[in-house]
Amino acid sequence: MSTIRRTSTMALMPNHCPRLAAFRFGPVSSDAVRDYVARVRKVLADEVTPRRSRISLTINRYGDFFGAHKYPVGGQFQKFTASGQLPSATAPALLLALELRTGVLMGIHRPQAGGAITFDVATEGEIFLGIGGKDVQCSAHEPVVRDPKGIIASVFQGPDKRTIVDFDSSPENAELLLIVMGYPNMPDVDFEEALVDCRAFISEICSPLIEEWRA
Repeated sequence: MSTIRRTSTMALMPNHCPRLAAFRFGPVSSDAVRDYVARVRKVLADEVTPRRSRISLTINRYGDFFGAHKYPVGGQFQKFTASGQLPSATAPALLLALELRTGVLMGIHRPQAGGAITFDVATEGEIFLGIGGKDVQCSAHEPVVRDPKGIIASVFQGPDKRTIVDFDSSPENAELLLIVMGYPNMPDVDFEEALVDCRAFISEICSPLIEEWRA
């Protein structure tokens, strides 16, 4: 039985609901992830360069969806194309490497094993503790992701601190959740390209996949 779902409230927002997919996988050895990221650091610039025009178009379309909120991958893409460098910490380097190949927004979390994950909308003023340690306040109908304890990510404002993933000090993560969030009415071919990259990463560092879900 699927442990990932989308609420009916979010489903009734066709012009505001992002394309959604999620992968549960584990256990995951941190050594395997670090080895993967080390290989990616050497080849990512060569992979991204021929896709630059397509990635830029995708980033622009996310910008339209995000509205007053800044689409984070846009600035990260510009920085990477200028420097060719990923962050030194393994978890953000991994996530950014996956995002930069297509321009598609993703998130990685350490959820409660087997706990339900829900794509939902926030209520006005709803708060969660952001990854930087400060409260993040949501607006009404803002797309969010929840686990049984509360919001783990806002599509527009980023992830929480509670489910943060660390591959540099933790030897193993029992279960991980990789979320893929496209923009509304994103073409199937563009969304599927991001999912192919995710499956390839997961198959390289972990087998078998616990669950794949998409809406």
